[in-house]
Amino acid sequence: MVRWSNAWEVASLEHFAQKWNLATKDRYFEKRYQRMGHRRHKGFLIPFLNYITFGWNPLWLQKWAINLERKINQVITDNYVKSLPQQYQSLSGSNHRQRELVSSQ
Repeated sequence: MVRWSNAWEVASLEHFAQKWNLATKDRYFEKRYQRMGHRRHKGFLIPFLNYITFGWNPLWLQKWAINLERKINQVITDNYVKSLPQQYQSLSGSNHRQRELVSSQ
């Protein structure tokens, strides 16, 4: 998986919960699922929008760009998983569950 992808974040959270025997329906995990990708948005997307709009960065544009970025992130991650050998595709198969978790928010 691509390191900053949503699928990687979900897999990391699931591993953490499984390792420490925690319920993923907890408020901590719900908050993490809601803020999925915030590092990409704060670190790359919003500064890029500020640059191309000369500092005029309306909230509607940020929301639109974040939604677009999430779709692009999913396509990139799906293509990466398809490029893996078959034996590794099942190991990174949290894609379907990731979509369920993120879409339920």
